[in-house]
Amino acid sequence: MEIISKNIQVTKTARYFLSKENFENVTTVMFVLHGYGMPAAKFLEEFSSLDNNSTLIVAPEGLSRFYTKGFYGNIGASWMTKEDRDFEISDYVNYLDEVYTEVLSKLKQTEKIIILGFSQGGATAARWAASGKSKTDVLIIHSSDIPKDTDFEKLKVKNEFMKIFCLYGNEDKEIRKENFENSVKLLKENEIQFEYNGFNGGHEVSIDSIQKIISD
Repeated sequence: MEIISKNIQVTKTARYFLSKENFENVTTVMFVLHGYGMPAAKFLEEFSSLDNNSTLIVAPEGLSRFYTKGFYGNIGASWMTKEDRDFEISDYVNYLDEVYTEVLSKLKQTEKIIILGFSQGGATAARWAASGKSKTDVLIIHSSDIPKDTDFEKLKVKNEFMKIFCLYGNEDKEIRKENFENSVKLLKENEIQFEYNGFNGGHEVSIDSIQKIISD
């Protein structure tokens, strides 16, 4: 028997979560992309201390949801797997562009746009910031490798107006320091300007580090 693989585009309903409903005074938008298996709503709660009258925090959810304990229990989400990866990457970049466009269309003015990706979301954020249509002032790659398939040529062009920060905890057991540093070298090799910020902690969101970055 011959098995032939085909691809077809379909319409899918995705969801994202917001830190507030009233956008009247919002001038800063922060998109936060969760890690593997994290529910987007719960991930958004991590940033509650950064939520203020002028800041809107947006947490898109990965397009693939699943039970984290087999056939029951909590439900998590993933951005992609290695299967049919090129299409999965294209799908989530297009999806994030749609979220970006919808959110910004509701705002009167925007002074700063931030994209933060944590763990698996960091790879997602790197690809989106490079290949997506979004205009980004700050890109934060948090506790994540930088994918080798990132379009570094496009990222370099955007780097002219976009600041890039890499965050890594000195006790991170999920992302090996060697892997993180090797992937960061890709930025140097492609002549992309960035700032490397370490913090005391493990594979966790460092709100203090993020606060320092976005306050500058």
